[in-house]
Parts: sequence; C-alpha cells; structure tokens
Amino acid sequence: MKSDDNRSMEIGEDGMHLQERLTGSDEKYWILVENSFDIIYSLNQYGEFTFLSNAWTELLGHGIGDAIGRSFKPYVHPEDVHMLQEFFDEMKATGKRSGVTDYRLIHKDGTWHWFTTNAAPVWDREGKLLGYTGTARDITTRKKLSNDLYLEKEYFRATLLSVGDAVISTDSQGIVSLMNHVAQILTGWTYEEALGKPLENILDVKEERSGRQVGNLAKSVMEIGEVLRPDNMILTSRKSRNFYIEVSPAPIRSRDGAITGAVIVFNDITEKRTREKEIEFLSFNDHLTGLYNRRYFDDSIRRLDTDRNLPFSVLVVDINGLKLINDSFGHEKGDCLIRTVGKVLKNNCRAEDIVARTGGDEFAILLPKTSEKDADLIANRINESMKEEWVDQGIIISTSIGSGTKNNEDESIFDALRDADMKMYKIKAQTGKEMRLKTVELILGIVVKKYFYEDKHLKTVSKLAKRLAAEMKLGQREIREAELAGRFHDIGKISAPAEILNKAGELDPNEAEMVRRHPVTGYQILKNVDEYSHIAEAVLYHHERYDGKGYPSGLRGGDIPLISRIINVVDAYEAMTSTRSYKEKMSHEEALMELRRCSGKQFDSRIVNVFIEKVANRLEGGFNG
Repeated sequence: MKSDDNRSMEIGEDGMHLQERLTGSDEKYWILVENSFDIIYSLNQYGEFTFLSNAWTELLGHGIGDAIGRSFKPYVHPEDVHMLQEFFDEMKATGKRSGVTDYRLIHKDGTWHWFTTNAAPVWDREGKLLGYTGTARDITTRKKLSNDLYLEKEYFRATLLSVGDAVISTDSQGIVSLMNHVAQILTGWTYEEALGKPLENILDVKEERSGRQVGNLAKSVMEIGEVLRPDNMILTSRKSRNFYIEVSPAPIRSRDGAITGAVIVFNDITEKRTREKEIEFLSFNDHLTGLYNRRYFDDSIRRLDTDRNLPFSVLVVDINGLKLINDSFGHEKGDCLIRTVGKVLKNNCRAEDIVARTGGDEFAILLPKTSEKDADLIANRINESMKEEWVDQGIIISTSIGSGTKNNEDESIFDALRDADMKMYKIKAQTGKEMRLKTVELILGIVVKKYFYEDKHLKTVSKLAKRLAAEMKLGQREIREAELAGRFHDIGKISAPAEILNKAGELDPNEAEMVRRHPVTGYQILKNVDEYSHIAEAVLYHHERYDGKGYPSGLRGGDIPLISRIINVVDAYEAMTSTRSYKEKMSHEEALMELRRCSGKQFDSRIVNVFIEKVANRLEGGFNG
C-alpha cells in the first residue's frame, strides 16, 4: 500500500531507522500511520524532514517528496519559526517529550493553517540525538471557532460598555463579571472593585412601593429562567445617594440553552419619577399650603365613610377677614396667613386625619374614630394655637370652626358636613365682626407708627371735620361720618413704605403714584367692615378736586361726596399748618390765604367760607379741640 511519496521515506539514514522500527512491528501500525488525520513526521537533528505521513499532503497540499530533506522552517509562518526552534532545542536539552500549540503552516495555495504538535527526541544506542518524531494536528477550524467566540464576546462586551443604560453581568453564581461606566456612576463602585463580588453587594436595591430589599437579582432571574419586569426600584449607591431606577434583568444562555449567567440592565429615572410625583402631588394637594385639596377631600370622605371609622367627625374651618388682610397688606401677606393656618391645623391633628384646603379661605378636616366631644376639643385647641401665631407685622389670625359627627351607620356623613358648615357660619357671624374691628384698629396703629406725623394729623383732621360738619348744620349722622372719615382717611397708607411717607425730598413719579393709591386702599379696607362701610366712599374721594383735577377718579363739583369735600378742606389746612419732613409749616393766616386762593378750584367755595368764618377764628393760636 505504498505510494510513490511513501517510497521517499527510505531516503536518508534516519528514515531507514524509522522504517526498520516500523517494519519490525505489526502491519496495523502502518495502517495507523497511513490513515491518521494528524501529520506524523520525523526530523533529523538539523530540523530536516526525514519522514512525513499522507496527512501532510491531505492537509497542506504539498508533496511528501518535495519536503523530505528540507528544513521545516520554510513551511512555518515567519512569526512562529523562532517559537518552534526553541521547542526543539528544549527537547534536545531536556530529552523529554513536549508539545506546542498555535503555530501556522503554509498550504500549497498560500493560505496559513493553524496547528498544534507533540514530539519526542530520537536517540541511537550510544545516546546520540538522531532527530525528532511527532504528530501535528490541524486546529484551524477550532481556532476559527475560538476566535469567533472571542469576537462575539468582545462585541457583547463593547456593546454593554457603550450603551446609555447601566449594565452589570454576572456568572452563574450571581458574581459580577462585567460592569459598564453608567453602572459604575450609579452604584458608586468601580469595575475593578466590583469584579468578583456578589451582585447584591454592588446593586443595593429595594422596591419603591413596599420598601422591601430585593437581594441578588441575577439569582432571581436565573431561577425563573426568563426576563423579569419588576416594579420601579430605589437604588442606594455606595455613597448613600438614592436613585429611582427601572430594572430589566435577563438570563444569559449558551448555544445549548444552558443558563450561564445574567445581565441586569437598569437606568436612572429619578428626574422622571420626581416630575411624576410632583404631578401626583399637585393633583391631590394644595400648592400653597401643601395640604390635601378639595378633590382629595371629596375622595377621602367617601373612602373613610365606613363602620370601622365611627364615630366619624368633620371640622369646617374658615379664616376670618382674609380679604381684609389681602386689601390691607397685599396678597403676599394673605398667602402667608393661609400657610400659617394650614400649619396650625396640621400640627393639631393626627397622622391619620385628613386636613384639606377646600377653598380660598376654607379648610376641612376629616376625623375618623372621633366623637363630637373630642372634635370640639380639637377645634378649641386649634383656636388657642391660632392666638399664639403672629404673621409678620402682627396680623391677627382668627378662624371660625364648626363641627359635625356621624355616630351611626344609618346617618350620612354629608349631613354631618352640613351641620359643621352651619355651625361655622353661625360662629363666623359672632367672631368675624370683632376680628374685623380689631384688624382695622391694628392697621391704623401700624400707619401711625410708620408715619411720623400721622397720629396728630388724624386726630386733628377728625376733630376739625366734626366741627366743620356741625357748623354747616348737618345732621348727627353726617357729623359722625365726618368725624370717622377724618380719623380713617389715611388708613390706606398701610400700602406705602415708611421711607416714602417720611422722605425729606420730592417724590419721584413712582413714589408719588404709590402714595396716590392710598385712597383706593383705604376704601377697600373699610368697605368690607360693616361698621365702617358707610364712610368708605368719603375716604375714597377725599383727594378729588372741585375742578375735576383730583384723584383717583377725577370727579368734580357736586359729584364729589359732601363728606369727602369737608375732609379735603380740613386735611389741607392741617397739613399746611404742620411741620413736615418735606416742607416748612405755614402760619394760620398764610394757610387761610391759600384756602381762599384755591377756593372754587381745589376746594368747595361754600365749605371754605364756612371753615374760615365759623371754624378758623377759633384756630388762631392753635387748635385745642
């Protein structure tokens, strides 16, 4: 069964030795050599081929006869020659069988094939090295598969490392094997620190809703064997920062379907969840106080209306005089008052109670398992707490509170709510009047304190207006109105800053406009207080001129209320004869001359005449009441 190429085995002394050894053996060894898928070769001590099996031609295409007697080196890739030479040198030095992998031999068509080899040195009887015998196995396919697998892993790795989501992969035991940059940022662990650690040590997560600690997500998903879609979770980083995250863990499978690990993909949704929570908060909460809103209150009253919450009480709360505060101090102060009331209500209730702002100045409180007596005690406690609270400039805080209670299953909670409303309005009718009067006096006191000359001015104008109205033969009601209008005509100056009211120099246009608004502010304050509403118009128009050039409405002549025209005259006289930061005072005679000069223009001539003839003659030397 020898081919022509086989006959080349007989060339050379070393080939003869191998042939002698083989021919002395059983024929089966020849069959083994001729049919081996691996190349069986023999080299002399110089590295020249002395024997090659048929596989040489089958695997590389070269003729055996062409190779016998030639060095192995021309057939080896230049980058691998040195490695193989060292391989043979080591066997020569050690005398032991050895092996080497991953070197390349050239095919006849010019392509390179990968091989691995095992070889042993051959010695003669005197111990002289004759050469080497060995086998060479073609591993090109295996090498390609290995390289493809490596590239596949690298593609996988590069993909995981480059995606915008955070990615952690683990082995089959839930131990971290890969971690991208985003995951490092969110967890606070570097890849080097996390590598080889259990996933739960790196990914510290709990369920957002329940707060339950999750543990090792990789193990969980590998047990189930499919992608998990858990609820949103909260990740606590190594630096104790919390992130809301979306998590999608999935098993990693080999080609045969075996689970070899897990990949956990997660991303930071903190900003998204924060916006969602804000929207959710605003849908159920009042933006100003942070309390629940009317919508939540209506939902809650139905939800809590169960037998287990009996007795079920409700409080209805209304702020007294909020509009008066808004008109006097501005809406910013009014908002501050609303927030303060909300805080007091919340502080005097239990965690399970529902405290809601149900309107502009209205609140309601749901009190499950609370009797009528206990509800009244809570209302009293709230009122006492209100007295202890002061907002900015000593604004009076006053609320009216009504209560209602559902005691039995067959009663309606809405009947209890109506009872609470009725009680609240009844209390408001009693306490609201007192609160408004106190607030007006408080406002007037603030004006007097911040304007140096105002106390004397108001008292003098009030007395002069009363006397002038009496000299004009007006009725007692008009005389009383003139007196009150004189006292309160400047109450609207509460809206002007003290530094403007006391400014020594001339006011600029903006400052002058702020001062000119005080009649309107005064009108808004007084019209909402029953006891003073009848003088509100007199205060509103006390700076109108008889010739129509006054403010705020430019009324003229008889269109200006009589009491306003009276206040206009005595207000001007008192201002002219008093010292101010922006002017020197006039004498009594100078002031009367100015009144006469402006009579019929700024002032009503008839009123000026009565003032000069009936009142002024008593003022020379100073007004003494």
